[in-house]
Amino acid sequence: MDLNQLNTFYFLARAKSFSKCAKNLHISQSAVSQSIKKLESSLELTLIERKASNFKLAEEGKVLFQMCQRVFSDIDQTQQRLKSRRGIPEIIRFGTRVEFGVSTLIKNMGVFLTEHPNIHIDYTINNDLLDLLLDDQLDLIIDCNPHNQRELKKIKLFREEYVVIVSPDYAKKQDIQLLSALKHCNILSIDKELTWWHNFVYALPTNQSIIFEKVTKIDHIRGIINAAVASLGVGFVPKYSVMNELASNQLIILFPEINTLEDTFNIYLKRKNLEKSNLKAIVSYVGTHLESWVSDTVHSNN
Repeated sequence: MDLNQLNTFYFLARAKSFSKCAKNLHISQSAVSQSIKKLESSLELTLIERKASNFKLAEEGKVLFQMCQRVFSDIDQTQQRLKSRRGIPEIIRFGTRVEFGVSTLIKNMGVFLTEHPNIHIDYTINNDLLDLLLDDQLDLIIDCNPHNQRELKKIKLFREEYVVIVSPDYAKKQDIQLLSALKHCNILSIDKELTWWHNFVYALPTNQSIIFEKVTKIDHIRGIINAAVASLGVGFVPKYSVMNELASNQLIILFPEINTLEDTFNIYLKRKNLEKSNLKAIVSYVGTHLESWVSDTVHSNN
């Protein structure tokens, strides 16, 4: 078997798409197709069911993919051991959601990296992390979206508190004293459908439901915060992301008596990687310190 063809098949089986495989390998889609055909010819086997409407491995392809997983995992571990002997740090690809990564995670990883000179971390700051993890383009992620794939291990970190924010000037101008006043306010949201606001809306008593008349879409938490500071409307954001603005009185919290629903932040990584020592070290460090990082952010700005 040609190792390059085998590698292409391995990437294709993981990506479940010829176009995605080509993109991941930085080659053309036709090159992927030709490589797979040559591998099938050399093995005298059919690896891909081409009549299926969606990508599907043939039975022989499933067996070969399982073998590839073991082989390429062994190759990867061997490469890391050789690099370690030469003093070359292992690169860990860490994914995190945008606001959380920028405001909290990255600035708190310095101590870990000082204590572990054998580890180098590259960060992907993105709100769509799952496919990157499943495609092995990331080694682990921190996400508040629930993922239930069997191949993933979920490790709970902390619950994320949300707050309704507004500038003092906007609150005064709109005379926001009761929940009903929000009906006539400009609502700042990640999406027009107000899915972003569900944790607030679903926490309201049934006799206090609100229909928002005006919504401005801003698909970034920092954008919502800046718009609220500029008195453009009322926002809904994670509390840790807005503590500086609250401390400086640029923003205030509306209706703190309402116990908004909370999201849970988790670490996700593939089960096959659970015993890798450097990943275990990162998971242990983050799991031990993360809740205090968020708490310190809140209390240091109060």
